[in-house]
Amino acid sequence: MPHSTHHRWTRYLWDRHRGGEAERPGRTARFGATPPNFPVCQHTSPRKASIVMSVSAIQIGLHPDAIDYEAPEFAAFAGLSRETLRAANDDNLALLLDAGYEADGCQIDFGETALDTIRAMLGRKRYDAVLIGAGVRLTAGNTLLFESIVNLVHTALPHARFIFNHSAAATPDDIRRHYPDPASTVPLDVPRDLEEAALKNPGNAARPEAAHGPRETR
Repeated sequence: MPHSTHHRWTRYLWDRHRGGEAERPGRTARFGATPPNFPVCQHTSPRKASIVMSVSAIQIGLHPDAIDYEAPEFAAFAGLSRETLRAANDDNLALLLDAGYEADGCQIDFGETALDTIRAMLGRKRYDAVLIGAGVRLTAGNTLLFESIVNLVHTALPHARFIFNHSAAATPDDIRRHYPDPASTVPLDVPRDLEEAALKNPGNAARPEAAHGPRETR
């Protein structure tokens, strides 16, 4: 199978697996609903005209105003403060946007409000990658919160890949482990399986162009 044909079939079948193609808004990084009196920030970055669909990521992390930085479990993070965490959140999103990915920030507290905030954002948009911050994952007191988030996301986005950073200063290399090309929403570990399925059942899918129209240009 020629490479270009394989790529189109792979993209098409993966879209079908995800439940069909949905039009995405422009590349925007925004914070989800937050608890009362928490600030809401928004970052925008223009979409490149040559990209119809980019990998979309949601970055879920604790809101800087929700943390007790003197608590032992957070004091263990050297240099962590409200200012450094806010800067890290902003920088992480900016790096993803600059690398060509769509990125939304979802900042949460520790209670049921956190799940409501995430659920609302997942209901508005389909995400390919889900980044969960170290403050949620690596503190013992947040184990149940982390578990609840993973189960919620897995139910809402069974196709998505979880991306875990090594530190607060994440880089696009984290998401590139699964999505090296920001213009391809097919994870790195999927194409071979989908190609085999297409070869075994060639009559189950129409040509990609007929179903969705050209994918590479507007």
